[in-house]
Amino acid sequence: MTLSDDEQRRLDDIEHQLWVEDPRFTRRLDTLHSEYVSGMPGEIDVRGLLIVFTALVIVFVGIMVNLLPVGVLGFVAMIVGGNIALQHSTHHTSEAAGVHT
Repeated sequence: MTLSDDEQRRLDDIEHQLWVEDPRFTRRLDTLHSEYVSGMPGEIDVRGLLIVFTALVIVFVGIMVNLLPVGVLGFVAMIVGGNIALQHSTHHTSEAAGVHT
């Protein structure tokens, strides 16, 4: 959705005012935003997503055949897969925020 000319002008005014009031904070926001945007497309590990979807199928199979251990195994695999899929993204975000784990 695009902004109207008036809305864009107001947004530019607010941005300029923020630069005037606190340039250090604004530079930090710009840095965080550019790091976040530049890292977005390749952040999620596809292997992790494959594990999550496969595990979801295992959970459904466990439910359909009434085998609790199969469902639990699928659920655990979903958690592991989600962790693998998002691990790089979380690490990148915490680095950008200045938090080192």
